[in-house]
Amino acid sequence: METGVSNMTDNNDLLKLVDVAKLLAVSRTTVDRIIEGDKTFPKPDQFGERTSRWAKDDILNWIEEKKIAPTLREEG
Repeated sequence: METGVSNMTDNNDLLKLVDVAKLLAVSRTTVDRIIEGDKTFPKPDQFGERTSRWAKDDILNWIEEKKIAPTLREEG
């Protein structure tokens, strides 16, 4: 199944900001807002001054955590 995320063959791939946005089905601006506002969002790996990449596994795990988080808050 095609995810729309470029050149990804397994969960160890590194994602560009645009790929993270596609995976989350949001705009790049929204990803920037998530990065600034959600301290649980995975930190990217830095490759030089202007190049950041996120581990696909980290993003997928963050998505899974967010799916169960509202349920945990309601019980607490």
